[in-house]
Amino acid sequence: MKIGDLVKIRRASIGIPSGSIALIVDEYAINYGDPSEESVFILELLNPEKKIWQVRRMARDLEIVNNATR
Repeated sequence: MKIGDLVKIRRASIGIPSGSIALIVDEYAINYGDPSEESVFILELLNPEKKIWQVRRMARDLEIVNNATR
């Protein structure tokens, strides 16, 4: 996954149902002293009031819908 990909959120949370579609706008790696790094993605999604929400999700909670072409 990379910035610009369209993704489906697989894990529901308060206010964000499972299956919501979002756009990846940023990514950063987290490392808690473990050699394996995990990525956290900042997503933008549009709510029913037409306001943009930014949420953070880990890669394991996302599924790629469409790859961005650069």
